[in-house]
Amino acid sequence: FNAAGESLRRLKRALDAADPAAALWDRAKALGVPQRLSVLGVERSMVAEAVRATLGKQYPNPRALDESGLTELLLDALHGRRPSRRTSRIRIDVPGPHGGLEVTRRGPPWTRARGVLIAVHGRGSSADAFVERVRREVPGDVVVVAPQADGCTWYPSGFKNLEANADHLASALAALDATFALAAEHVTAERVAIVGFSQGACLALSWLAHRGSRPKPAALAAWTGAAIPGFDTYSDLSGVRTYLGSAAADPWVPLDDVRRTESALVAAGANHTTLVTPSDVHTIRSHDLAALRRHLEILMTGDDLTYQYGFGSALMSEARPDVVPRKQNAPQTLPGGLYSEQINGTGFTVHRGQNHRVWLYRLRPQIGAGGWERLPAGRFTGRFEQGVGSPELLRFAPTPYPNENIDWLAGLSTFAGAGDPAARTGFAIHVYSATADMERAFSSIDGDLLVVPQEGALRVQTELGWLHVTPGQILILPRAIKFRVTLPDGKARGFVGELFNGHYQLPERGPVGANGLADERHFAAPVAAFEDVPGPYEVVIKQGGDLWRSELGASPFDVVGWHGTYAPFKYDLLDFNAYWGANFDHPDPSILTVLTAPHDDHGRNAVDFAVFRGRWDTIEHSFRPPFLHRNSAVEFNAVLLSKATSGPYEAGASTWTPYLSPHGVSVRSYERAAKTSPEANDRPHRIPDDEMWMQFESTYPLRVMPWFLDAEHRDSEYYDQFQGYRPGTAQ
Repeated sequence: FNAAGESLRRLKRALDAADPAAALWDRAKALGVPQRLSVLGVERSMVAEAVRATLGKQYPNPRALDESGLTELLLDALHGRRPSRRTSRIRIDVPGPHGGLEVTRRGPPWTRARGVLIAVHGRGSSADAFVERVRREVPGDVVVVAPQADGCTWYPSGFKNLEANADHLASALAALDATFALAAEHVTAERVAIVGFSQGACLALSWLAHRGSRPKPAALAAWTGAAIPGFDTYSDLSGVRTYLGSAAADPWVPLDDVRRTESALVAAGANHTTLVTPSDVHTIRSHDLAALRRHLEILMTGDDLTYQYGFGSALMSEARPDVVPRKQNAPQTLPGGLYSEQINGTGFTVHRGQNHRVWLYRLRPQIGAGGWERLPAGRFTGRFEQGVGSPELLRFAPTPYPNENIDWLAGLSTFAGAGDPAARTGFAIHVYSATADMERAFSSIDGDLLVVPQEGALRVQTELGWLHVTPGQILILPRAIKFRVTLPDGKARGFVGELFNGHYQLPERGPVGANGLADERHFAAPVAAFEDVPGPYEVVIKQGGDLWRSELGASPFDVVGWHGTYAPFKYDLLDFNAYWGANFDHPDPSILTVLTAPHDDHGRNAVDFAVFRGRWDTIEHSFRPPFLHRNSAVEFNAVLLSKATSGPYEAGASTWTPYLSPHGVSVRSYERAAKTSPEANDRPHRIPDDEMWMQFESTYPLRVMPWFLDAEHRDSEYYDQFQGYRPGTAQ
């Protein structure tokens, strides 16, 4: 495309399209213009002769004519492959009829890919057309790769005619093998999903059986397809999610074959779903697309849990039918001899809208056998007398991981704090770095916990059910609710804000209006999931700033049903609708507040939690980075996502700004911004979604704990970047 120069720019303007070649192809298709040279009688065997003839009669061309480029161009035209600046081609080694055809690739660089979707087109389609069909269902950090069938057909005869299809089918299976190897090389097999439609669905299902005991993808969605007889015996598919979607009277794929395939997948242990529509239309349906989106969501996050939504809403969940009474909270008897228990997160007589409580229906009362042991004081604390209230700015590299097995609770270390949890006032910031699952339960009586993972997923078992939280998401754990944290990735680190007074709440939108910022419906609460596990079971409680331990006779996670407004939640920070546009001057970060907790009625907050996520930055004739400032609050900033792999802005790095201490950008950043031309500075700037910072801001003068002041990962050269500002002149 770039070789065309001015012609390309003219086409862009004429078609009002950033991708003119793709726009022309789409318009031709809409008008019914033939998309493939093959429909005009051109065969693949003619391509080589056409290339030789063209090279023998060279003519002026923006791009130099060579055998490889011409062959690729004619093969694309032969198969009707959609040209696009957003796609590229990858060569793979495939024997047989489908050899020599390149794989279409679309998506981010491999280094930024969190998953790969292999898209297998149907008869008469092309790799590029099918990629364009599915791309809207694919997250931005997933790469889509699609192999191309010779003649746009994976096998020439009906899918049960093995003899006639033998050569083409063997080549097609090899093409999928090579494409899967390409994907797994970059992201591992556990991060690969496959989707196919019609003939492509039949091929994908047959290929899954063809893999035998070799590594398999994490998920496969087959839209109107069935396994080819002889390729429908699957080895162990435990851990693989599969989906079949079809019409009951589909003219090409009989329902009996769909059911045959379904039985084989289930027998092999796949986590399987089938949806059959009462129709005879051969097409892709909305629930097919929804199944693909769900597969990719699980692929990206590892989260296969079910949730209910609505921050602060009155929710209800049952792991067994009818265990939650409908008319009252505590009837004389409950089904199965369950016990009712209420947790009040607020006083009985607060305003209804501020009243937080939950009713639990559980196997056993939570009153233990007695005897609480006070644990020795450690680095996770609610006592801040040792802390230092220095005005010094601080910066830290990512927190190192421990060399031994340390669970999430033992891996907590208090960074700074103020107030007195016994007096229910104050706020603390903790950092965690863990390498082992918790085999005990924990709850903080002192405060609500806002957990912000930076690296490694957290799978959290709470009394009300399970939540799965990944970097870029947050977790709210109300005080007194017990939980334990497991580590799907084997290790994890991040940050925790502990609020001693009140509860985290959504900020008022004020002049912003009725919508925007964080929305209640995006907060996910767990569904009931109980266990009946005998003890002894260790429980640790944080109360009055100290840790206490005891043992229960059985697991505390035995809640069979619950209802109420007091529940743990998770929230994806990419769901935050950032308001940031301005005519001039950099907006205050308060416009990016996700959660808050008021300290008084004068605008001072115990904590504001803000996120600096991907967004458009639009400011005219203004200094673009944050201006130099002193705030009547402390700030703890941390990098959650970053393209940098080292240095001060790598993921996991953090900075500390004390109360009313001067701070701002470095000398180098300031001078670079100041020298930017007005024209360049006024252009809208897109901050990408793979960059994300968080901020805890508090009106409390938090004191930094000594073990962080002396930490090896503290940046002793932080102040160097602020030296060398040139003095201004008064004229």
